[in-house]
Formats: sequence, structure tokens, C-alpha cells
Amino acid sequence: MESYWKQSIDVVVLPQIVNFANSNLLTGTPNASAVLNDLAAKVQLIKDGDSIVPRSIPVPGSHSTRMAALAYSQKSIMSSTVSRHLASLLTKAASQVENQSTAQDVAADPKSAALEESAKAGSTWSRMVKSNTLSSLANSSSSSNAVGVSILDIEPADIARQLCLIDNSIFCRIKPEELIDLNFSLKRRHLGLAPNVVEMTGNSNQLSSFVGETILSAGSNHNPSNSNHSNHSNTNDNSPKIRRNLIKYWIKVADKLKEYHNYNSLMTIVFALQSVNIMRLKRTWEMVPDKYITIFQELKAVVAMEKNYATYRALLRTYDIPTVPYLGIYLTDLTFVMEGNSTHRPIYVSEETGKIIMPASAEESEKSQRTDLMVVNFDRYERTAKIIGEIQTFQVGYRMVGSPELQVWLKAGMLRAFQNATNDQNSLWRRSCIVEPKE
Repeated sequence: MESYWKQSIDVVVLPQIVNFANSNLLTGTPNASAVLNDLAAKVQLIKDGDSIVPRSIPVPGSHSTRMAALAYSQKSIMSSTVSRHLASLLTKAASQVENQSTAQDVAADPKSAALEESAKAGSTWSRMVKSNTLSSLANSSSSSNAVGVSILDIEPADIARQLCLIDNSIFCRIKPEELIDLNFSLKRRHLGLAPNVVEMTGNSNQLSSFVGETILSAGSNHNPSNSNHSNHSNTNDNSPKIRRNLIKYWIKVADKLKEYHNYNSLMTIVFALQSVNIMRLKRTWEMVPDKYITIFQELKAVVAMEKNYATYRALLRTYDIPTVPYLGIYLTDLTFVMEGNSTHRPIYVSEETGKIIMPASAEESEKSQRTDLMVVNFDRYERTAKIIGEIQTFQVGYRMVGSPELQVWLKAGMLRAFQNATNDQNSLWRRSCIVEPKE
């Protein structure tokens, strides 16, 4: 009760607990009765979801993980490498868009449906940026880059670090109750029981859209990432080279994410690069140097789905602190356990001996010689607890200095790309066919 009590759910059994403490328990062990009564009083005073004694679910290796986290906390903080000039440009880009915003209500905007859809997918980061800024970003194209900020002007390591901080911040907020009873599923999402899981899923959706849009917008008028710099010109002659450079860029980002153990964004980027919209660009891929093709093949091997992500799972078992695992696999595992196993299971008791009969022998026994009883399927809950406990072992923050300017710019671009994809689900496919028509 001191660690896993949730008042809004467990309050229904509180009268039974108090009655037990003051009857049978009081007669046999009065000290235990006093402790239970004390806990029953305390749990009614704490905030719903909080615990009297915070405690993680113990899993094999959790002690060594805590020791590793303690050692990591003593390491020096990785400083930001974003230059002051770039930070200033990013700030101006956000300010420019904010100044262009109008008093028009977001709900009246025809594109507000995309904003609403993104919110459903988990985008709650808007507390960092004013809503009118995001609204204007959603309705702007190349004008938002008038200050000359291009994603190619930003070091891949800087993008990777900001993605680590963004993912890690959300991941560390995920609570066990968000993961039980399929609270994260689409059927129960409207109940708002898994806000952080939903936010992290939405963030991945936005990143995937951003990767596709940055590559496929090269050389077109609708380009969210390219600047007006001469070295990244928006001419048709240069657009294949820009697409090649952008594919190289995202491979570099993914490789850095692997170095920083952020498998959530790593998988998102690799899956985006493997999408049909990008993979069909044969002429562009032919221009990518062999060095980066080799790196990409290695990254694909890490996230390969063969044998239920066997390579990735093996790599995760050798993890270092901190690590951001791919949340989607845990959600799949939890769904499999909860939907594939009933809450109760039968046991068979021999009427002659009163002993439990194993299921195999029970089938061979006559119905009259046994009694069927339904008991709690503890294996289902034990497996669920093990998965949640493993997630908790990874909830250790990065010791990195973030760049607020870069995070705002990056998140705005991700949101805008997601909005565009939501408004027109075939937009990336059409752009892919435009930049490299079907042969």
C-alpha cells in the first residue's frame, strides 16, 4: 500500500482492508493491524498517483542498474555545441513567425484539424511555444526560413542530442499506471490515462514526418528545412544533390543516436528512411557514398524486425546508462501479454485426494473425479510487471545541456511536417513521384 496504491482505483477495497485490520488481523497480530490502519489513513491524504514510499518494480539486474545510474550522475555534463550565432538565428526564426501570426482563432483555421490530430497523437509540448506561433508555423512555408536557417546548417550531433533530451524527458515521466490495462491503446486513449505514452508516440510520428518532408521538399517551393544560402540552393539542378545530402544527414543523426543509446528516435529515423516514399528514390540513393550506405545497413540490422527484434533486444540487454528504448516494442509486448492471457485460469483438484491435478493429467481424468476452480492468473501479471519494471530501469536522465532555441525550432518543424501529412496523407508520395517520376 505504501508504494503501489492509487486512490482513484483502489479506494473501493479500502473498507474491506480496514475491516480485515480491525477483525481477524487484530486478534492474531495487533501490531500488523495498527500498521495497516495507519497506512489506510495515510493513503487517503496523498495526491492520487503518488506513493508514501516511492519504489520501482524490482527486476533482475535492477540493483546493478541503480549503481550504474549513481555512477553516471557523477559524470561531467555534456555541454551544448550550438553556436551563439545559430542560436540567435533560430530565435529570430521563431520570433519572425510569431510576429506574422494573426488574431484569427486556431479553431477557425481550416488546418486546425491537423493540430487536433497531432494532439491526439501525443503532442503536448506546446507549453514551450505559444499556440499562435504554432498556428502560424502551420500555415507558413518558405517564409519561416527567411532568416536563413537550414537543417543542413546544424550539426547532426546537435540534432541527435536534442532528440535525446526530448525523448528522455517524456520517457522518464511515464508512470506504471499508464501501461496497465492497455490504457495506452487507441480504444482507451480518449480516457486520458496514458498522457506521456501518447505524447511520446505522437513525438515519434512527428519526427518521422519531418524526416520525409525535409528530404522530399528539396528543390521544391514547399521546403521547411532549406535556407536561402547559396550552398543549399533551391534550383532543380541542385535538388538531387540536396536530397543526397539530406539522406546522408539523417544517417549521421541516426548513427549519433545509436552512440547516445536513443533507440526510440533511431528506429523512427531508420523506419522513415526505409519508407516507400524515400526508398524508391533510386537515383538519389545511387549518389549516396558507400560509407554512408554501409552505416545505414548496420543501423537497419540493429532495428530489423526478424525474430521479434532479436538483434535489438540482445543489444538492449548490454545497455549503458542512460538509454531510451524504443517504446513501441514494449507496448506491443504488453498488448500481447494482456490480450493473449486471461485474468484467471482453471486449476483441477482431485475430489479423492484433494490435491491439485496438472492440466495434462486432468484431461485424462474423468469429470466426476475432479473439481474445476478458477484462480488468478499470476503469470499474466508477473510478466506485465517485469515489462514495466524493465521500462523503469531505463528512466535515467541524460547529463546534457540542451539548446532551448534549437528544440523550439526542431519541434516546430516536426509539428508542421506532421500537420502537412495529416492534412494530405498522399502528399509525400506525390512529392516523391515528382522529384523522381516513375520510369
